[in-house]
Amino acid sequence: MFTYIDGSGNKKLRGYVKFALGALVILIALVGVNLFNHHQMVSEVMAAPRPLDASQLPAPTQQGAAPVVPVEQCPSNPGDWTLTNSVSAPDSNLKGLAPQCVYDQLDKTAAWLYATRVFGYSRFEAANLFGFSSIPMKYQLETGQITVVTDFKSEPQKVDLTFPHSNPNLQDWLIDPNGNPAVEFTFSGCFRTTTMNGGEVVSWGDGYPVVCQYFLDSHTTYYVGDINGNVVTAGGPAEHVRRTIWFGYNGNGNWVFLGVAKNWDVDFSKIQNPGASTINPIVMAQEYGITSKPLPENWITFTGKDYVDAYLKELK
Repeated sequence: MFTYIDGSGNKKLRGYVKFALGALVILIALVGVNLFNHHQMVSEVMAAPRPLDASQLPAPTQQGAAPVVPVEQCPSNPGDWTLTNSVSAPDSNLKGLAPQCVYDQLDKTAAWLYATRVFGYSRFEAANLFGFSSIPMKYQLETGQITVVTDFKSEPQKVDLTFPHSNPNLQDWLIDPNGNPAVEFTFSGCFRTTTMNGGEVVSWGDGYPVVCQYFLDSHTTYYVGDINGNVVTAGGPAEHVRRTIWFGYNGNGNWVFLGVAKNWDVDFSKIQNPGASTINPIVMAQEYGITSKPLPENWITFTGKDYVDAYLKELK
């Protein structure tokens, strides 16, 4: 089958067998070369390490430094703010405040006031809690007034103010019969203190380019005051009133409390839509991690003329 007899009588391999044998020889040779190369490669990998030849490294591809993305800061220029989306009604003069970071700065200042007027913190204590470098409050000593616009009266008007006592060590609590905080603040809106008059910008805002209004809703039965350990408690029928308070923008991201409207109290029962409070004990705890300081021990007993006289003497 694989051979044949030629004309001379000799046995010879057929042609296709010769071809197959030749191919087999070539295949064996290739396998041998591959085995040798494999052995050489393994020997190199398993050999003792040697210094890396830097000349064999490809040249690095130069990459530009990643761009530095600046941290966005809250705009301190009131001209960059937006006063829109009226809080109470579409045609109200009191507007919402944007961007959100500006409102957050304002609300933190209002929370500072809440801590001092309701939670029993002295002004310095509260300033430290909120990270203020100074007490965020300004007395309008010369006039006892500020100029404001109201919901539906766009003409600027003067309003008389009352102020908390100036003693920085004073601690106040405004509470219900069970000793719980009995006050809430509600954001009411903001306004710019400039108007256009004959193409000219007229500023009338007592030095504050933007003023914001809050409502102080009091359902208080007891006032407890402590000044350097002299405690007094004053109580009576619970009041349910809404008072108006203002904050002015003082530049560089800072807001200051300006005072409480005098003789503007409104019976809370007559308010049809009081709105949702924006600062209350729950918000103070959740947003700022601050709760009321403990009331003085036996606070209910510090009533009467002797306690009042000692308190007022120390207060002055």
